[in-house]
Amino acid sequence: MNKIIQQEEFHKVGNFTQSYGNSHNESDILHCKLIQILFEQFEKRFPDANTDINSIADTMKVSRRWLYEQTLRLTGKTPSEYLKHLRMHAACPLLQKRKSLVEVSKAVGYSHTKTFSEAFKKHFGMPPGMWAKENSLPTTIAPTSSDSS
Repeated sequence: MNKIIQQEEFHKVGNFTQSYGNSHNESDILHCKLIQILFEQFEKRFPDANTDINSIADTMKVSRRWLYEQTLRLTGKTPSEYLKHLRMHAACPLLQKRKSLVEVSKAVGYSHTKTFSEAFKKHFGMPPGMWAKENSLPTTIAPTSSDSS
């Protein structure tokens, strides 16, 4: 995943944790730990095409409502939107490395390339192929024998 995005999201959790970190209230400490686990679950499970709000809530043994409210409060996005956000931003470095759409789609949790392409275009305003051309990493050119003279 894009390290800047990851740092921004975990920074939000860190700020939340710090605000409750000095509390000796067991409820606050438990809440903090659940929030950390929530973001770990998103991070760990976004590449799985079967991951959704239900599967994360079930794994964490929390209600869908709690997961929804906490995700929205901390990220400004619903859990589904946040999951899509993670997937889209995880796709970018793969596209920059010129991976195929099939490889990228599967790596970020989409079973179908068409669904991934539509979601990508909606998120970034352009299809993944065009985005890749505009944002591809420069290729290194090996020096030729005439360059070394």
